[in-house]
Amino acid sequence: MTFRENVIIEARKQKELRAQGKSIPNEYKKYARISGLGIFLACGIGDLIIILICWYTGTYYIFFILLFAVLSMIGLVQFLIGRQFLNNGK
Repeated sequence: MTFRENVIIEARKQKELRAQGKSIPNEYKKYARISGLGIFLACGIGDLIIILICWYTGTYYIFFILLFAVLSMIGLVQFLIGRQFLNNGK
């Protein structure tokens, strides 16, 4: 199975367990943590690049800086908790 398929299967299983009111065991948090780390790194690096561009050009793109910072923090929370936030299993 591909990484994408594993993430979708895990997100569906997490959704089912939450609907039943059960806690999510660690074996269903693996791909959520990996994808959360990827989101955190990608958005964090993107945010740093935007900040560097702003630093050197003198223009500030506050909306994009805040957008990437929020997405990066969501990815960090997903990595730490292991719950699918940005991948809903559709």
